[in-house]
Parts: sequence; C-alpha cells; structure tokens
Amino acid sequence: MKERETGSLLAALRRAATLHRLYGSSHPLTGVALADAAREADVLAEGQPVQLTVLDESIYLDRTLLPMASLTHGGFLRTMHDRGLRSVTFLPPVAMADLSRLTAALAGEALEPAGAGSVRLNQDNLAADDLEESGDGRRVAYTATLDLLRAVSLAVSERERVSLLDTAAAVRSLVDLCLDDPSAALLLSTMKSHHEYTFFHSVNTCILTLMIGRMTGLDRADQLLLGMGALLHDIGKVGVSPAVLQHPGRLSPEQWAEIRIHPQVGAESILTASEPGQEVVAVVALEHHARYDGSGYPNLLYFEEPPEHTDGYSRQHPLHLFSRLTAVADGYDALTSRRSYRRAESPARALRVLLSDAGTVYDPDVVHAFIDIMGEFPPGSVLRLQRGEVVLVDQPAPDADGPVPALLVVDAAGRKLARPEPRSFLPGEVAGYLTPDRAGVDPALILEQVGASPDD
Repeated sequence: MKERETGSLLAALRRAATLHRLYGSSHPLTGVALADAAREADVLAEGQPVQLTVLDESIYLDRTLLPMASLTHGGFLRTMHDRGLRSVTFLPPVAMADLSRLTAALAGEALEPAGAGSVRLNQDNLAADDLEESGDGRRVAYTATLDLLRAVSLAVSERERVSLLDTAAAVRSLVDLCLDDPSAALLLSTMKSHHEYTFFHSVNTCILTLMIGRMTGLDRADQLLLGMGALLHDIGKVGVSPAVLQHPGRLSPEQWAEIRIHPQVGAESILTASEPGQEVVAVVALEHHARYDGSGYPNLLYFEEPPEHTDGYSRQHPLHLFSRLTAVADGYDALTSRRSYRRAESPARALRVLLSDAGTVYDPDVVHAFIDIMGEFPPGSVLRLQRGEVVLVDQPAPDADGPVPALLVVDAAGRKLARPEPRSFLPGEVAGYLTPDRAGVDPALILEQVGASPDD
C-alpha cells in the first residue's frame, strides 16, 4: 500500500513548507528540503503518475486509503485541507520548481492551481464514492480517540467547558479492544508521532494502562474510569509552551517550573468537567508524576513525621491504584518513544528501566504485573535473528521457555517481505535488538497489513 513511502513524502513536504514559511523559497535550506521532497515523490511514484487525495482528514494514494499515514500525519492533512488542497498529482520526474508551488500553498501563500508541470494541484479530484474505505475497528477506535483528545485539548486551551461524555465513549471502545483482542491492542499501542507526541502518547498510555487493569481484575466500570484517567493524564500540558515541551537540552528552572504545574492544571480542568463518581479521573492527572516514594511532583506529603509503628511510605498521601497503574504505562511509552532530547529505547530496555525504578518511581507490584503482560520480548520488539532474519514480535509468548510468536519482515537474504509471514523463534536465536526506524519497520502498519485480507 506504500504507506511508508507516502508518510516519508508527507514528512518531507511538511519540512519544506515550514522552511518556506520561515526563510522563503530562495533560501538554501528551503532548496535542500525541496530536493528531499522531490526525491521522496519520485520514490513513491516509481516512474508512473500518482495522485494523493485528502478527504475527511484521510490520505488516499490514487483510490486506496492509507490508514496509518492518515493517522500519523493527521495534523498535516488538516493543514492541506485548510489550505484548499484536495489533491496533488505527481508526474515523475518531479521538478523542484513545480514542487515549490505546493510548498508555498502549504506555507500559507495564495493557492495557485497548477494544471501543467510535474506537480498538479486539485486536478481531477476524486469524490468520496470513487475512493476505497477501510473499516478496521482497531484503527477506527484509535483514530476516534485521537480526535477526541485534540478536541478536548483545544477546549481546555481556550478555557471552554469540557464534557467527559465523549471521553467515556472513546475509552469504552478501547476497553472493548483490550478485552476482545489484547495482542492487537498491544501492537496498536506502538503507534508513534513525533509531531503530535502528547496525543499519541496519551492514547498509548490509555491502552497499556487498560491492559494492566485487565490483569488486575478490575470490573468494567472501574476500567472505564481508569482508562479516562490514563487518557487525560497529560491534558494539563496544553498550558505548557511547545518550546518547553520540545526543548532538546536541560531545562532551566523557569522551564521546569512550567512543566511541574501541568498535573494541577489537568486535574482542575477535569474536575470542572466531571460528574459525581468521576473524580478519580482528576486524581490520576494530579498524581501520575508524584512517584511511588513521594519524591515526584506535586508534593503530596501530609505527615510532618511518620506516625508511630509505620514505615516511611506512610509519610506521603498514598497514591491511588489508578495513578500507580497509569504511571507505569506512562513511563514505558515515554521510554519507547523518540523525543527531541533523546532516542527511543527498545521495549526490552524500557522494561529493565522500569524494573530498576521499582520501589522508588513505580509501584513494584504494578511493574512486575506489567512485565508479566509484556513478556521477555514485548509486542512491538524488532529483533535480528542469528541467521540474519528480522522479525517483529506481535504478541506475548504463551510460555516463557517456549517459542515466541512473531512475524518475519526481512528474510535471511536481507529482502523485505511485501507481506509479513508467521515466524516463531526461540530466545536463543536472538542476535540483537533493532529500533523500528533502523529496521524500516512500522509495527502498527504491519498490524494493519496482517489484519487485511490477502486481496487488499
């Protein structure tokens, strides 16, 4: 389906448009970005005309929906829509001068429809009936939850009243997903977006928290409240400037103070919107950075001295179970995500970090429960086997000492498979870990491919 190639082109166009807006069309940096975008367009086209169509915040290649590209580049697709771009047709080889008209429109300049050249804008737009739709419930649930988070974040930032009714509906779909297909839910939680980190991180944290809650035996009503708290745990970050959130180095005291206030801001916003019985949702937002030993923020100490016959932990206000569950899922997804200030850790390395922080940052019982869920090779792990094959772990191993279920994505000769194939392996066959970027693998996209019928 050329999801990866289309995603690379969209990312290149975003960079070129940003540089065009900042420096203009004649700046050398803009020229380099345009050259990159032209190269990505030629890679996508493979010598034949191709058309990208934007409809309902989704991207189509010719007539085929690209679900994961739509999901990970949703913000950029909205920009295209807002700029009046309904379709872009590329006729290779793509010329930088023709591409410059597209990036100028994306940068906010007046749209000048191009009816000739190698990049043609809004030519032969396809109607909804001409396009192929995909009804994968897993992706639909994830996309709907992302859209909900965007709407809630906008409302909070504009100090509008927020309703938790839609939040409950979105979480209910994720609860069903975790109950009906836990392996798919775990693999779907590997979705990442550098440009919308907070939104994707919050949905992933929600899924992972629900998986832990499922193992602890929570009933459906409690799982719903748990999921709402996990989904909205970072909603207070709408009040933190993007420059601080994406700062690549050590934060200044002023920047750190801005970060530390987001749990209170989030809790206040949720309390304003909550109905009786939903107060715990705000508690999760308030406590998710407080740490198991009380050393985090905000400071929740309420005893000056430990009461007699109690240990030191009793000096702090005991964190709610839902907060302790969310903190572990939050930490895991953060560790496995690339940020502006550090690289992403492998799933196995992230589990080791959680284990090392058990008893201080995290509740040790919750950490061990999470490790039991994920196994030695967590879903989403990309591994190189001793014979040179590359596999993606798509579900936890049923037996700690037995074969690990996986999907073969690159064969022993180094050829990438057009469609992943089942390939279990034994722990002793593993030669090393790879990051998805290095391996050229998108775990969530593979989930989409495996879930599709062979004729798709």
